[in-house]
Amino acid sequence: MDWIRFSRGHRLDPIAGGSPDAIAVLLHDLDQSPATLLAVGARWAATVPTTAFVAVDGLEQFDPPTGARSWHALFDLDPGAAPLALDRIARHLEPLLAQLDASRLVLVGFREGGTVALHLVLRHGWRCAGVLAFSPRLTRPLPRIIRADAKIRLIETAEGRHVGHAELRDAVSSLAARGVDARGVLLPACCCPARHCPTKPSGTVAPISWS
Repeated sequence: MDWIRFSRGHRLDPIAGGSPDAIAVLLHDLDQSPATLLAVGARWAATVPTTAFVAVDGLEQFDPPTGARSWHALFDLDPGAAPLALDRIARHLEPLLAQLDASRLVLVGFREGGTVALHLVLRHGWRCAGVLAFSPRLTRPLPRIIRADAKIRLIETAEGRHVGHAELRDAVSSLAARGVDARGVLLPACCCPARHCPTKPSGTVAPISWS
């Protein structure tokens, strides 16, 4: 199976053929080329052969940063700007996601892409089966009441940047306290395609599952 280009990105049909059991929407790290996701999605497709993949183009084009060198600089220098920028990105993504079956939809985000996925579900109430967020930022404060049926999996690696992974444990506890099905997952290898990703020990890509 080959990736098929469409107006908002690329899609990959299930290698097993037929209707997909799951639809994984891949959200790249802001400042990184969405093309980095294609190799990752193709490798995962062999692990989950009944899953279709959608790699979304250019999230940063929806809300380009001003007065900062990058999205990371924007979020670091002005955390208060992050929710507003994420709101604008979410509104641009929603028409695409609305075309997909929410009961089979899994949002998979890398770093800031994971932050976008969490924002869609936790603050916009977007319905999906699950979220896999690799090294995301959980924007604070969280809403006092969160209505989300999706399974939330926050993922770091054993060599991750959070010493002791205290932030991961705190994020999971905060979500669980609000009734969210949240778990922290620690992987021995990195799934992040970003070349600069500090959680990447050897350039390997770990297998994936939706459970």
